[in-house]
Amino acid sequence: MAFLFLDDNEAEGLLAAAREGQAAKLELIENIEQYDEYDTTDLRHFQAEHARTARLIDEIEKRLTFSLVDDKSVPMF
Repeated sequence: MAFLFLDDNEAEGLLAAAREGQAAKLELIENIEQYDEYDTTDLRHFQAEHARTARLIDEIEKRLTFSLVDDKSVPMF
């Protein structure tokens, strides 16, 4: 298992970027649904990708814990 240490701003920024990507993907899905000229396979692919990423973001948010630590208390890997 890998460890990644982020401060509050880094973690929030990373999650915000993921949410923005999800919003853009959802907009693409909505645009595809409006036009019959798009392949249904593409639509299903983007919907599945959106759902997988949403589950991943939810799981990461559950696991994130924010704590204040000094450099000495962070283990060396």
